[in-house]
Amino acid sequence: MDEQYEVFCGLDVGKSEHHAAALNAAGERVFDKPLPQDEARLRELFTGLQQHGRVLVIVDQPNTIGALPIAVARDCGCTVAYLPGLAMRKAADLYPGKSKTDARDAFIIAETARAMPHMLRAVDRDSEVLAALKVLSGFDADLTHECTSIRGEFPARSGNKQLKNALFRSAWIASCHHAASKAYYQKKRAQGKKHNAAVICLARRRCDVIYSMLRHGTFYEEKPALAA
Repeated sequence: MDEQYEVFCGLDVGKSEHHAAALNAAGERVFDKPLPQDEARLRELFTGLQQHGRVLVIVDQPNTIGALPIAVARDCGCTVAYLPGLAMRKAADLYPGKSKTDARDAFIIAETARAMPHMLRAVDRDSEVLAALKVLSGFDADLTHECTSIRGEFPARSGNKQLKNALFRSAWIASCHHAASKAYYQKKRAQGKKHNAAVICLARRRCDVIYSMLRHGTFYEEKPALAA
């Protein structure tokens, strides 16, 4: 990072919220606030900082949760870089205080970029993550919705994967050793379903049986096969 910049914006990135600390070339703070993982708010910050001159945006994570700020910064005409974790820890030892806060980390990122630019690393323009973010329209809303599934404000629609695996495996075993289950499995195969699809159908049927048992408070009873 040999170029000259008038503003150094450090971002301590998070899943749903970042903390931004921006310093001018003299080390004076021109911005120090949290902001959401939102394209419009990020764009507003970066364009506002450009009123002071050329802006260097620095993140502590270039991929995943840090990908959107990088993409927005580049689209606004800012230069981007990131501070590796080891370098971040070494830089943090140079500043007083041991408590780790988002505001402190963001300031250290910005100040390190201003005073020790040799510790920065360039962000790969050709990475798959950034290439996928070239079209930003609507991405922030999708990412925000994804983050609120993370916070647990809405129930996950994907279900319990461990429970699904257990039901699938038990149905698979039943299709080999339990007469009624085997007959149902073979019926689905005869209908043209592949193995996995037939097992899933059997697992759903077994779930219906379990639900009925729980609802009526009864035990499972094997029904005799109907005479042909």
